[in-house]
Amino acid sequence: MAFLPPSYTTLNIGAWLIGKFGIASGFLSLYVYASEVFPTVARNACMGFFSLMARLSGALAPIIPTLAAEAAWLPSVTFAVVSTGSTAGPGGVDIARDGWESVAGPS
Repeated sequence: MAFLPPSYTTLNIGAWLIGKFGIASGFLSLYVYASEVFPTVARNACMGFFSLMARLSGALAPIIPTLAAEAAWLPSVTFAVVSTGSTAGPGGVDIARDGWESVAGPS
């Protein structure tokens, strides 16, 4: 952990477990919440895209220390590109411009 000394092994493990629990429960609740709130067409497209972005981030994570050794700004740019791609999402511009009717059809 960046903010705890390495000599506090028990505290480091406890902080790691709390963080892991928070991440896991956050993803679980987002998947359940999204399946109940959004229309089927939008939900399928967005959940698939965000799952792809999560896998891409997981694949890039081991490379980040190598990027930092090459150039100090490269990890930040990598995270910015992935997060910007996640924010745009599939058809995010169309939904913002035309509303949910463009995705779900007339009700």
